[in-house]
Amino acid sequence: MKGKDKTDSGGEPEPDVRAKGFMKVKEAQGFLSISETTLYRMMTQGKLTPFKVGRCTLLSRVQVENLARAS
Repeated sequence: MKGKDKTDSGGEPEPDVRAKGFMKVKEAQGFLSISETTLYRMMTQGKLTPFKVGRCTLLSRVQVENLARAS
């Protein structure tokens, strides 16, 4: 479909988007062992930079891993 976001029928990003160094909010939450509220607070504070793809929020895998190492 021309002009559409790269999503499958469920509104999720295609696997190639996540394979390029991004993870979904739930993945980052589990990786960091923190609550969803805390993760969104970190985004608001600028500790993590969210990227929107359609309705899905993605986070840089490198930023999440660096944050985990700093903790």
